[in-house]
Amino acid sequence: MLDPDPVDLRRDAISSPASMARSAYDFKQSSKLGEGAEVLLDAARAMAALDVMVAHSLHILAGKNASGAIAVAVFFILSGFLITLSVVRGWGSPSQFSRYLAVRTARIFVPLVPVLAAVIALNWFAIGGHWGSPGVSTGPLAAIGNLFLLNDYPLFQAASKFGDISSFYIRSYNSAEPLWTVAIEFWIYIFVGFVAIVLVKGEKIKMRLALPLFIVSLPVIIWNSFAGGGKFLTLIWLLGACGALLFIKLKSIDPWWKRPLAWSLIGYGGICLPPRIVESQFSSHDLQSAILGAFILFGLLLLCDTARVSPIISKFIRAISSYSYSLYLTHNTVIILVAIYSPLSAMQNVLLACVLANITAIIFYILFEQHYRRVADEIAPRLARLIEQRGRTASPALVAASSAAPMAILDEIKQPDPVGVGREEKRNDRQPHAPML
Repeated sequence: MLDPDPVDLRRDAISSPASMARSAYDFKQSSKLGEGAEVLLDAARAMAALDVMVAHSLHILAGKNASGAIAVAVFFILSGFLITLSVVRGWGSPSQFSRYLAVRTARIFVPLVPVLAAVIALNWFAIGGHWGSPGVSTGPLAAIGNLFLLNDYPLFQAASKFGDISSFYIRSYNSAEPLWTVAIEFWIYIFVGFVAIVLVKGEKIKMRLALPLFIVSLPVIIWNSFAGGGKFLTLIWLLGACGALLFIKLKSIDPWWKRPLAWSLIGYGGICLPPRIVESQFSSHDLQSAILGAFILFGLLLLCDTARVSPIISKFIRAISSYSYSLYLTHNTVIILVAIYSPLSAMQNVLLACVLANITAIIFYILFEQHYRRVADEIAPRLARLIEQRGRTASPALVAASSAAPMAILDEIKQPDPVGVGREEKRNDRQPHAPML
């Protein structure tokens, strides 16, 4: 799809509401993923979830020094990419912030609440002991902190640098150690939605709910830019978001050099990533490795976007990726149960834990996770009544201008001095779920 010259586009957007709406439509169309890109992202998400599971199984059951932290970086890159596409596609829609908040909250909490309840019960009756990081990881305080995703909150982490605060430092709930990344993911959602939809787009809302959420999210964004368990997870998320904006722009103008660019990204990343991994001594938290991996992923997305995929392969990959969030939430507890009760050898226990973890995740997906959109549809109108300002209705021209604004912003990418800055639709407009951690 070819767009007019950026200067003409902006002039038309000012002079003609119809052209504004048309450019906004083109912009949203460009944010839709092709079949090949959808399958590629689903495959990356599935492989990342399985990698985390296998790494934790080897570490706990076989004493192997394996880490799934590289997969965590992949999750955050995918999340930044997909959530940015979702925000762009909703740009100009009424009640976007309340809908965004409803979908993101349901996506996180619909599987999390039952998993957390099961984890608490199992730790009370079947697990016992201390399997998490030092601090408060069991009992009512830990349960409440994990429910509201305040486990490993940056203020706890900062205070721990100056003394022993283990008596009130809320950690992930014992056997559910991986929940620390879920908290980071959720608060990034809140921050990005508030900044993009409320501050940039200018959607009018009541601040009594949104502003406190934004304030709570701010330390998470800042701290995880230079510290935290993943060292740089905010930066990796933003890298995915920038990749999404570039993807949209390239898809909208469809330049002749898109394929050479894609191959250049793949080649550059493929050449530099292996020696970087060796240079970093196989560090699981290396920003340069994550960036080079992102180059490869973005190049593949540009190449595969319009590719056709065998229906059998597509269904298989989507089936595996569909329950990846439930797998991430439950696998560590399953592994610990195997470690406690199985009499098999280490590697046999690894195999058993991987099988049982997938079965458990599928059960939780069927019972809970797959219903998150229904829950989002239920709570969205309630959130809209709670946080939206009721007043004047914007004119069609103003709505069209708001919708066209992102295109004008993205057009600046082509100027000499640019200023740096886990499926929301029906089947044909489908996106993979943003990865959850």
